[in-house]
Amino acid sequence: MTENSRFIEPLAVRIAMGSSVRDAASEIGCSETHANRLATEPQVRRRVSQLRSAAMDRAVGILGSAAGEAVTALRSIVNDASQKPSDRIAAAKAILSTVAPISELAELRQRLDAIEQAEARAAA
Repeated sequence: MTENSRFIEPLAVRIAMGSSVRDAASEIGCSETHANRLATEPQVRRRVSQLRSAAMDRAVGILGSAAGEAVTALRSIVNDASQKPSDRIAAAKAILSTVAPISELAELRQRLDAIEQAEARAAA
């Protein structure tokens, strides 16, 4: 049923962006009943998940770039002898407080990648 509906993609996009099914149906000119039916279909649910995942990937990329800029700014404060000692110490603390969590996250990511690769090899 769902593969032929012209409402699948626009409905999935709006739901992924946070609209209620009711609001999404109104925005795309679809009956609320039909939209509710579509929203429960696996094809639509998968598409909403894909769209949300893509949005999160973009956000993580932007945050990663901003984090690099923030570290550069903090390093310049730490290394600038003309800055107040308290500002230099605060910048150093800000850098140090993020090292352990980021290192742990990177290690977990590597371990998860290794597990996923092993599972893929085993399934092949």
